Amino acid sequence: MRTPEEIAQHLVQHIGHIFKRPLMYGGNAAGVDLILDENLALWAFVVGRDRDFLQVRNAELQNQECGSANFSTRYQMKHPSATDQENVEYVVRCWQSVVRALDLTPTSMHA
Repeated sequence: MRTPEEIAQHLVQHIGHIFKRPLMYGGNAAGVDLILDENLALWAFVVGRDRDFLQVRNAELQNQECGSANFSTRYQMKHPSATDQENVEYVVRCWQSVVRALDLTPTSMHA
């Protein structure tokens, strides 16, 4: 069985892989948004930083003026003619901001 530290490290690496090839993992902007949210929430649970994660995520949602929407829905509403690639790039930037605020450094984050 894996230790919590091994699980947390695996999740951080996986998040980095998602940042590098988001559409491969999420399929579209909404999927990328969801998979990053879920992986980061799971990481936060494993390391006991649930509240930190929620505070940082909610602050970024507020900074992006998402209201009750997630990042991909907000971008789609404000930019209805945008391509899915543009939406994915926005979603990834938002989640990278969350990751930086949590002091995580996935190896593939800036690739």
